[in-house]
Amino acid sequence: MIRIAFIAFVTVFCIEYKLAVAQEWAVANISEDLREDVNYVIRNDEVYFEVLSPGKGVQKTTKVITLLNSKAKKQAFVTVHYDQLRLVSKLKVLVYDKNGNEIDRINKNDFMDAAQFDGFSLYSDNRLLYHDFSKYDYPFTLQIEYEHHLDGLMFYPSNYFQSPEASVERSVFTAVMPQGMELRYRSHIMPDPEVTRMSRGVKYYWELKNNRPVKREPYGPSYEELIPHVLLSPGQFEVEGYTGDMSTWEGFGSFQNKLFEGLDDIPSATVTKMLTLTNGVKNDRDKIRIVYEHLQENFRYVSIQLGIGGWRPFSPAYVSQYGYGDCKALTYYTKTLLDRIGIASHYTLISAGTKRPLYDDFATSRFNHVILTVPNKGDTIWLECTSQTAPMGYMGTFTGDRQALMITKNGGQLIRTPTYDAADNKSSRTAHVRIDDEGNAAVQSTTDYIGLRYEKDGLSFVLNGGYDQQKTWLYEHVDIPNFSISDFALVQADRHSARAQISLELEAKNIASRGGSRLFFEPNLMNKLRNVPGEIQERRTDVILSMGYEDTDTIYYYYPTGMYPEVVPEPVHIQASFGEYQSEVHHEADKIMYVRRLKVNSGRYPKEVYNELYQFYQTVSKSDKSKMALKSST
Repeated sequence: MIRIAFIAFVTVFCIEYKLAVAQEWAVANISEDLREDVNYVIRNDEVYFEVLSPGKGVQKTTKVITLLNSKAKKQAFVTVHYDQLRLVSKLKVLVYDKNGNEIDRINKNDFMDAAQFDGFSLYSDNRLLYHDFSKYDYPFTLQIEYEHHLDGLMFYPSNYFQSPEASVERSVFTAVMPQGMELRYRSHIMPDPEVTRMSRGVKYYWELKNNRPVKREPYGPSYEELIPHVLLSPGQFEVEGYTGDMSTWEGFGSFQNKLFEGLDDIPSATVTKMLTLTNGVKNDRDKIRIVYEHLQENFRYVSIQLGIGGWRPFSPAYVSQYGYGDCKALTYYTKTLLDRIGIASHYTLISAGTKRPLYDDFATSRFNHVILTVPNKGDTIWLECTSQTAPMGYMGTFTGDRQALMITKNGGQLIRTPTYDAADNKSSRTAHVRIDDEGNAAVQSTTDYIGLRYEKDGLSFVLNGGYDQQKTWLYEHVDIPNFSISDFALVQADRHSARAQISLELEAKNIASRGGSRLFFEPNLMNKLRNVPGEIQERRTDVILSMGYEDTDTIYYYYPTGMYPEVVPEPVHIQASFGEYQSEVHHEADKIMYVRRLKVNSGRYPKEVYNELYQFYQTVSKSDKSKMALKSST
């Protein structure tokens, strides 16, 4: 009787447990607030990270996501990344229907295993396990669980507790440190962790619940600034036989210097060639240019990401022999050449592309690229050693205006790369437009681009492309509705500066529309402001104008004989702390001159400025669309 009662109890318990699990992940349990205007909801996001020693650790991840509709299909493609220093030991995914009932279970062996191809790496040990779960009926829920064994702890994980796309019911981050090792962390918009002392070490615990997606406002701060997160970073660490201390930037730089040991070998013939090329050159800037041109003309960039090879350069001898290298190898090769001709330079770690903030009091590795810093007696020159076309000293949008870690003989030192303001970034266009009686026009234009404007719409890349690529680019980016190109030229005005020029001849249809004895057209032919941000009643965040620039357009219109300007737009001039706009039309004997100038000053402005910025851009957009009329005198 006791046995029967026990079996009955176990049966009831199992049924109740399954019902409890089903109830837990049922879609109906998600609050209306968290479901509103999202395609998926993160029900539970748990990351557990434990350091076992300076070189060993484990990371366990559990993530439960409810996909509400097919617009969340991307989330149904589950990927788990790994490499030789981060091996996946466990992996499974449970699938639940809308009522929270388990309908499928996928294990590690059911995942596909593939190299993680980034499109530019020649060698890489980065791989991924992936599986597509999009076959299930929406809404459904995925419970994803996996574990990494970490061999080499140069990097600690970070955790972001909210999402720009999804609501989050619960997000948990746990870090456990062994006795004698202190956790280094930096919290942003997060409460202090719960700290629990245990026999094997100390546990740190962060948790946030029930958060809507984080939305950026137009011209607002980055998600890095808006989303609550915790950054972790090691103190003492070990990786593939190397030891380091990241407690300070100096210490991190000293570790990088260890990776340089034994790499200075370079063929004597290469050194002799550089000494010969620079012999008699008295100006160090010219010597640096000679070395940089040697690099650009003889070597190409190939990414190599293998274990510590992701951080340790190949030797200059290797680069000399094979004619290629990644950012680390090409930068170290250039540094070695400059050393041999008596010019000091510094290998410099940087976050290229996306700007990642660095903090004076919190050393951590947030870098994905290397450049070379040449002090040049106070006239610092910056070298992008992976590009065969970049002007010497130009950092641009890829690596400009951000902090970097310069490696000196004494360790690491935070520095800032060049900032480009409106005075540095300019476009200047002069066009001649001959309108016929039908409103069609022959257009000749010349546009000069300087500084960051030289990169506009990918111009700096297409400069080195072929004829067809350049012509296609022009058809995609010339802002005229209906035209055909007769002739064009795209040239880099000076190899050693960020300057480009586009010369263009084209035939444009219906530039002006005929209305009886009149022709109507918009004098701003090629540079209208089209994207105007929306109005915001209650702005929450500061206004960020990330790039300053100045555009000037001067367009001469030659109109048919027997016509005259009947209606001309009024001059417009508006000025604010963040910019200035002017447009005006002048009538000369046989032509009309339209002049437009827009200047934007980069910077961070108080949130109260947004309404003024909105009105500014509204005025610019309206003025850019203003029309004028030509009338027949007969």
